[in-house]
Amino acid sequence: MSWDAIIAKINEWIDKIQNKFQELVDKVQSILSKIPGWAERLIDGFIDLWNKMLDKVQEFWDWLYGKLQYAGNLPWLSETKDAWHTSVGKPVYDESKKVEDDDLAVDDPDKWQGQAAQAYAGKVGDQHSAMQSVGQTYVTAITAALDAAHDGIRDFWIGIVAGLAVLYGCFVAAVISAATIVGAIASPEFLIGGVGGFLIGAGIGIHQLTSGMDNAQESLDTMAMYNTDPWPEFAV
Repeated sequence: MSWDAIIAKINEWIDKIQNKFQELVDKVQSILSKIPGWAERLIDGFIDLWNKMLDKVQEFWDWLYGKLQYAGNLPWLSETKDAWHTSVGKPVYDESKKVEDDDLAVDDPDKWQGQAAQAYAGKVGDQHSAMQSVGQTYVTAITAALDAAHDGIRDFWIGIVAGLAVLYGCFVAAVISAATIVGAIASPEFLIGGVGGFLIGAGIGIHQLTSGMDNAQESLDTMAMYNTDPWPEFAV
């Protein structure tokens, strides 16, 4: 699922849930308004549960909107990864091929010879190893880290989408239940179940996000531990 599709689906579920929740509130309030004053004490427990449920729903929205403020930027991560390949990895690889294919001036005695040429020729092998290490170690590690971060963020929001779908289904059930007084009393239980289902989806998403970030950190740690011995002394 693309990033745009994920965000579009999240917004779609949010709109559906908000509309269905308002429909539920309107139904319950309509039913409560018809209960005679002498019977109000009979539903005090329900009203307390209903108000607590409203508070929990508000906490849910606050949590979700807080996460949406820092949703991540998957296109930027993909573009940055591609830039490391095209702007760093490929140019360095192309230059290393020149060294490998004897395309340097020092490889042609007619172009360059003498003590300076000999001294430089002695460093060519180190330069070639250093250039190869850029692609094999640094570019590979950084792009792997960017990929892991990308996938972790993507899978987190896919988990949120799944949780929202479960929550919406429970809201639908609550609205249907609220068609009668007895059913309205049971409606908070549907919402509690819906929030539980959402938390399961969110928990899976958080696990995926954490796993992705751990993999990204591992790639960067591997790069940081890389031995600089292949680099020429003058470049270290």
